[in-house]
Amino acid sequence: MYTNETDLNRVTNILGLNIHKYSKKEVISFIEQKMCSNVFSWIATINPELCLNALRNHRLQELINSASLSLCDGIGTFLAAKIIHEPIPKRICGSDILYDICSIAEKTDQSILFLGSTESTLNSLSSYLHAQYPKLTFSCDSDILKKNTISYTKAIERIHNNPPSIVCVALGAPYQEEFIAEYLSHVSSVRLAIGIGGALDMIAGKKPRAPRALQALGIEWLWRLFLEPWRIKRIIRALILFPAIFAYYLFRMHFCYRKNVLGCIMDTNKNILIIERSDTHGHWQLPQGGIERGERIYQAFLREMHEELGLNNFSVQVIVRNFFTYPWPKWHQLNRGYHGQKQSLVIATLTPQQSIILDPSEVIRSAWVKQTELIASLHPVRKEMASQLIDYLSSL
Repeated sequence: MYTNETDLNRVTNILGLNIHKYSKKEVISFIEQKMCSNVFSWIATINPELCLNALRNHRLQELINSASLSLCDGIGTFLAAKIIHEPIPKRICGSDILYDICSIAEKTDQSILFLGSTESTLNSLSSYLHAQYPKLTFSCDSDILKKNTISYTKAIERIHNNPPSIVCVALGAPYQEEFIAEYLSHVSSVRLAIGIGGALDMIAGKKPRAPRALQALGIEWLWRLFLEPWRIKRIIRALILFPAIFAYYLFRMHFCYRKNVLGCIMDTNKNILIIERSDTHGHWQLPQGGIERGERIYQAFLREMHEELGLNNFSVQVIVRNFFTYPWPKWHQLNRGYHGQKQSLVIATLTPQQSIILDPSEVIRSAWVKQTELIASLHPVRKEMASQLIDYLSSL
């Protein structure tokens, strides 16, 4: 299923993860606005490692893309946006934005909870915050274990008992993003949350940040590698694996088409089944879905029809390989890493006495239409395919 079309003037997409094209001024304005609202918002910080983590984990990708604001925190993602001609105004690290959050919270009398890290780091952080932000109301809690649902639940209970306005989660990626999206987002008292990774160590003075010259050159990783040689595997992922996969994505985006199966399902009266997608109101189309590696066209057809519509038994009339090919708009190309789709067609008659059971995450409605009404019933981007299908059906 596609991701909704997004305004590329405000958001770009790197390996499936959204990144907002906000300036530092716009980010601060966003924070000020959300602190004063009654709606939960959260900020994700996107770097190459997080892109790689989410690339093969669709659930994680969906969680991160549910963030209210995604910031470019990594020279790799910053350069990647330039390469695809979707430049981001400024690379904004989590440690940078944390100072602004503290300053705004102090001025607006908002309370902050720093959750995660170690007790030693949080003690040093408390000393620093008392000195730099004497009027800031804050608390610290290191009693949380990553990937531990019991620990997560207990942390939420403590937040309910002493509710803050802002929560800064230092569990490291992708655990902090999962905790925020799946647990913290349900706490009504919290207005803003952000995953800050190891930023607390630098702010607390536990680890010195790279000199400004290295920051400006985008090679903070070299400084962190000098301080923490054990990070070598993570550095390799960011410096070698990420560029390689991004280059492959770029090649696919320009030259390759995703394999897809299109289902023309008819009843005994030759009416055709159409569906309305759940992610876009009013987008009617024929049932379709991707062909997975190693699948045959008919196997993919049966799987998709069962998953989306709960249908299993068909009398197949025709299978047409590579029936219709079309390019995607740039947003979908960036999000999926393909130039478009190459659809194979399965024309099948539905066996009687089968009930359609819709998967609400994919489909919200279905309908039967006459062949003469098919083109007019579908979304505009589907009409060219529908016209070709009607011509083909008339030739049978």
